[in-house]
Amino acid sequence: MARPAHRPYASGGRARLTALGLLVLAVRIAALYPWLRLPAAGKVRGGGLGQTAALIPLPAALAVTAGRDLVRR
Repeated sequence: MARPAHRPYASGGRARLTALGLLVLAVRIAALYPWLRLPAAGKVRGGGLGQTAALIPLPAALAVTAGRDLVRR
């Protein structure tokens, strides 16, 4: 089967994934916020902030690709 040359749903899907990724980051930060003021929670705080920092490139990359698709239209 031949692939269609133009897929109009692709950019909308990437934009939705970007929004979902940003929502996940917001939830992670909200979950870590109570731990920021506890002096004995250094490992939990460091691990959670490290995981959150590792997730940041994913929505950023999706936002760039979704933006490129929208500009092409």
